[in-house]
Formats: sequence, structure tokens, C-alpha cells
Amino acid sequence: MWLTLLCLPALASETGEVFVRADVDGVPILLDGVATGRVTPAVLAEIRPGTHTITVRDDEGCRSGEATVEVRAGLIERADIGLQPDTATFSLQTTPAAPIHLNGMDMGMSPMERVPVACGLVVLEAQAPGHRPYRQEVIARAGVERGWSVRLEPIEVATLVVGVSPLDADVAVDGRIVGTGPITLPEIEVGEHQVQVARAGFVPQDRAVELAVDSVVRLDFDLVEEVPLAARLERRNLSVAGGLTLTAATAFAASQVSWAVARSNYEVYAGLRYDQDPEAFYRRKVQTPRVLCLALAGSSGVLVAGAAGAWVLLPMVEDGEALVTLSLIR
Repeated sequence: MWLTLLCLPALASETGEVFVRADVDGVPILLDGVATGRVTPAVLAEIRPGTHTITVRDDEGCRSGEATVEVRAGLIERADIGLQPDTATFSLQTTPAAPIHLNGMDMGMSPMERVPVACGLVVLEAQAPGHRPYRQEVIARAGVERGWSVRLEPIEVATLVVGVSPLDADVAVDGRIVGTGPITLPEIEVGEHQVQVARAGFVPQDRAVELAVDSVVRLDFDLVEEVPLAARLERRNLSVAGGLTLTAATAFAASQVSWAVARSNYEVYAGLRYDQDPEAFYRRKVQTPRVLCLALAGSSGVLVAGAAGAWVLLPMVEDGEALVTLSLIR
């Protein structure tokens, strides 16, 4: 036991220590590529004398740094390390060749060979004419090299021909404008599509079309010019006033018929004997047509007044609507 105690100072003097500090606290520390279980800042003890590599790397593996220290027995060395973004290496081959985008950046035509990629989420995209787009999201790990060979899936297409009038109308397919004026679209994916044609001052048109493989389908659009607001309001005025006037004339004519019926029945009533119940006949055949006549005549008067009011009031409403429309446009 005494021999062991006497040897401890000698053993301690045969190792050294390293104080490791990084510009980010809490980063795992590796000694010669082996995890120490410690995080920055920390002192690594009992290290054999000699040259050692201290590495710090964040948990996601996206930033790291390293330093080389010469450990001397009995001394404390320092390792101040700054973390730098790490990179991975990606390669992508497509069949057929296609433009490649990496995180939205144009990388040119495939193949893409051994391109350094910043660590983290990476989005790879490629699309060739007549083929479905390719998209893949991957996590790039520091120092890792990855590669893909992708065969793009061809799509079945058809040709869509769109004729328009006027010739400067905009053409859109499925909500995306594809051109102005008559146009031929040679590579439209088969299936159902919505074609819209629009131009300022004209009523837009919208049609659905079903495209079969290798088919050629033509759609012609003849846009109708929009009726100005003032003209639409004038037509409405005529329609309202005219309808009221016609209804009033009909009601008045019906009232005259009811009055004639009442007069004719009254003459019959005047010649009835008492044993024939003239009072019941009067209520049923004379009084009722008279009441109906008065009601219809009154209705016709109200309708005529309404028609006159329409002629007077609707132009005022028209001016108000025009003002509202102008304010909305502005």
C-alpha cells in the first residue's frame, strides 16, 4: 500500500491536461476521434504526452472545429476552437439529362458530380420536358458523400389548341397564364383541365376539357363585350317600370270584368222572388264581385304609382351605384 501511494505522484507527472474551449458552449468534445463524454468548456485530464487532435462537433453534425495540441507531462495546454459549417458531398445522375436545382439554386444539367453541400436539410429537384418532376429532401451530414441515379418518369401528353377573339385575350390553363392570343400547347398532361380566357372589357369564359393520350383538341372562345354599367341600369329601369305597368293594366282589366259580372248579377237579383233567397244570391253573386273589383282597381292604382316611382327613383339609385362602383375601382 505504501508503495502505491509513493508511486501516485510519479504517475500524475507522466500525463498532461488540456483545457478545451469553443465559441459555442455545450458542444461535445472528441479526443483523437473518440468521444470523451465531455462538452465545452472542459478540462481533459490524464492525457499521454504527445501530439493529440481535439475535435468539437455540434449534435446535428453541421458545424465542427479542431485543434492540434502538444501535451506535456504535468502541464495544462489550451485548445481554443472556433466552429465552422461542415459540408457533405452530393452527386446526382438523371435519365434523361435534366436541369438540376439544389435548394432552389440552378446547378446546370445532370450529371451533378461531387458537389459540396452545406450541412442540414437539402432539397434536390430535377425536371425534363415530357417527364414528371423529381424532388427529394435529404439531410446532409458532415463529411458524408451520397449519390443518386434517377430515371425520370415520362408523362402522357396531348396537344391543346386554343383560339380566341379578341386576339389579345389572355389564355390560362388550370389558373396559370400560358400566353396571349391564339396558342398551341403541345405538351399538356392528359386528364381534365380548366381553360380560362379573359380580357379587360369582356366577359371572361371558362371551360373544362378532357385530354386523351396523343390527342389534339381545339377550343375556340369568342368573348362578348361587357355591357356598361349605365346601360345595364337603364335596362333594369325599363324592366321594372314596364313590368309594374303591365301588371297594373292586367289588374285594372280584371277589375272591369268583375264589375260587369256584378252589374249583370244585380239585374238578376232585382227580379228574384222572396222565396228564392235573394239575400244569399246578392252576397254571393253581387257583393263578392264588387269587392273583388274594388281590390283589383286599388291594386292597379298602387302598381301604376310604383311604375311612376320606378321612373323617378331608379335613376337616383343608378347614380348611387355608379358612385359606389367608381369608388371601388379607385
